[in-house]
Amino acid sequence: MNLNKTNSTGIHSVTSEALSRRSSRRSSILDLVASPTLTDYTSSWKRSQSFGHLDVSDLRETLSRKNSNRTELSIDEETSLISGRHPINKYHYPESTIEEEDEDRLLSIGLDKSNNHQTILNAVNVLIGIGLLSLPLGLYLSGWILGITFLSGAAFLTKYTAILLGRCTERDPALRSYNDIGKKVLGRKVNYAILLVFLIDLLGGAASLAILFVDSLSSFFPEVSRKAFRLVFGGVVIVFNFLPLSGLSFLSFIGIVSTSSVAVIVVVSGLLKKEAPGSIFQPEVTNFWPTSFVNVLIAYGIFLCPFGGHPVLVELYRDMRTPEDYPSCMSKSFSFTLVVNLFIGVFGFLMFGMDADSEITRSIMLTEGFPKWIPTVVCLFMTLLPLSKAPLVLRPVVTAIDDLTFSETELLNSSQGIISPSTQVKRIFSRIIAVVIAIMLSVTFNSFSQVLAILGSFICTTICIILPTTFYILLFKDELSYNQKAGFKLVIFVFIILAIMGTIAAALYA
Repeated sequence: MNLNKTNSTGIHSVTSEALSRRSSRRSSILDLVASPTLTDYTSSWKRSQSFGHLDVSDLRETLSRKNSNRTELSIDEETSLISGRHPINKYHYPESTIEEEDEDRLLSIGLDKSNNHQTILNAVNVLIGIGLLSLPLGLYLSGWILGITFLSGAAFLTKYTAILLGRCTERDPALRSYNDIGKKVLGRKVNYAILLVFLIDLLGGAASLAILFVDSLSSFFPEVSRKAFRLVFGGVVIVFNFLPLSGLSFLSFIGIVSTSSVAVIVVVSGLLKKEAPGSIFQPEVTNFWPTSFVNVLIAYGIFLCPFGGHPVLVELYRDMRTPEDYPSCMSKSFSFTLVVNLFIGVFGFLMFGMDADSEITRSIMLTEGFPKWIPTVVCLFMTLLPLSKAPLVLRPVVTAIDDLTFSETELLNSSQGIISPSTQVKRIFSRIIAVVIAIMLSVTFNSFSQVLAILGSFICTTICIILPTTFYILLFKDELSYNQKAGFKLVIFVFIILAIMGTIAAALYA
C-alpha cells in the first residue's frame, strides 16, 4: 500500500475542527508576528545539525557494551541526535491500513509535517551557509569560465543525487535517515565509516567557524593575538555546550539572521564604495582562466561545499506532507541556492578580483575607503555567526562522545535528570574535548578556504555524490539497465578520483 499517497489524501479531507486543534499544538513568540512557516524556518537548525542521526548504538555493541534495551530507552533531545530518534521522525507508520487508524492519529501524522513551502525554506536554510564567503576566491582560482561552470554543475549534480536519495527513502518506509539507508545498503560495518565521515564533517565545520571568528576579530583588532581570540571562542562555545537544545533555539535564529545580513552587507558595500578596490562600479582585474591545475582542484572543493546537506534532506523528505512533491522542492531549493551563491561569488570577485581573500568579509574589513560603520557591522555579525552556530554543529559530536562513554544506567538516569558525580565529569569532558579538537584543527589548517576546500572535496563528494549514487545502484539494481548502471559507476569512479586529488591539493597547497 502506498502510505504516502493515502496520507496526503487524508490530509486534504481534514475538517475545520482538526485545523483548530492544530493551531493549539505549539506556540512561540514568532507566532505573534509571523506565519508558522517562519517559525519552522528559524527552528530548523535543530534538525539540520543532526546530519543523518549519527547512530553509534551499533558501535557500542562492538565495544562489548550491553545494548539489548537500547531501543526502549526514553532519552532526551541530545541523545536523539545520535540514536536516530528525532522530532521530525516521531511518526511511525503501522502496518495496518489507514482506515483502521484513529482520526486523531491520522491528523497528527499529517498536520505536524511540513508543507512544500516549509520544506523549501528548510532545505535552503541547510544549504546556504558560510561556504558562500569563499566563492569569490573560488572564482579567482578557477577563472570565470570554469568557475561558473563548476558552481552550476555542482548545484545540478547535487540536486540530482538529492532526488536519488528521495527515491531510495521512498523504497522502504523503514528508512528514515541517511544512516538507515547506509545500514540497509552497505551493512553495519561500512556504516561505521559513514559515521566517521559525519563526525569529521562536523568537527571540520566547527574548525572553520573558529577560523572565521579569529580572522574577523584579528582584522578588526590587529593588536590582539590570535591565540587570545581562540581562547575566547573556545570558552564561550564550551559554556554554550552545556545548554539544552531548547536553550540554543535563539542562537539558531541569530545564526540565520547573521548569515543573511552578511550577504546583504557584501552587496551594500560594493554599491557604496565608488573607487577600487571593493567597488562594483570600478571592478578589479579578473581572470577568465585558472592559473594552475592545482588551483582548479582547490576551487572544486570550495564550489561543492555550499551544496553539502544531503543527510538532512533525507529527513526533510520524511517530514513532508506530500513526498511526491520532493523532486520539485529540491529543484527550487537548489536553484535558489545557486542563484544566491552565484550572486555573492560574482559580486565579490568583481569587487576584489585577483586579490580576493579567503573570506570576502575579511577583504571588506581590511580594505580602506568603506563607510566606517561597515567594517564594524561586518565584524559584529562575523563574531555572532560562529558563536551561534558552533554549539549546534558540535552537539552531535558531544552526544556521540556521551553515548560511547556513558554506561546504560548513566544514559537512563541522565534522561530522567539524575546525574551522578561521575556522569557529570564525563559530561564536562565531552563538551570540552569536542571544542579542543575543533580548535586544534583550526590551528593545523588555519585558512578558512582551505578547510572548506577539504570538506568540499572529501566530505561533500562522499556524502553528496558517491554514497547517494551507490545507494541508488544497489537498491534499484534489478530495475536499472546495463547502460544506466555503467553511467552511475562512471560517475562514482570520476568523483572518487576528484575527491582524492582535491583533498590532497587543498591539504598541501591551499
